[in-house]
Amino acid sequence: MPGVAPPVPGLVATRAYECAETPARLATLASGEIGPDEWRQLEEHLAGCQRCQRARLELERAERAFWAAITGTVISEPRKPQ
Repeated sequence: MPGVAPPVPGLVATRAYECAETPARLATLASGEIGPDEWRQLEEHLAGCQRCQRARLELERAERAFWAAITGTVISEPRKPQ
């Protein structure tokens, strides 16, 4: 499939969603461009994958630090898709 990295040995795959897709999906989450179906798939995957959960937490910390530096406002919760 074009644009999708091949599976990486040792990574978890759940319901046709693979860890290799997590960085791209987290980027769409951070940009606010993630759709409801993609959001659901990401949440389902994160529920069973500690490695990807850690990646999400790192992204959320970086996003909060960025917005705090830019606006002076601390964001306590990550943004959710609308």
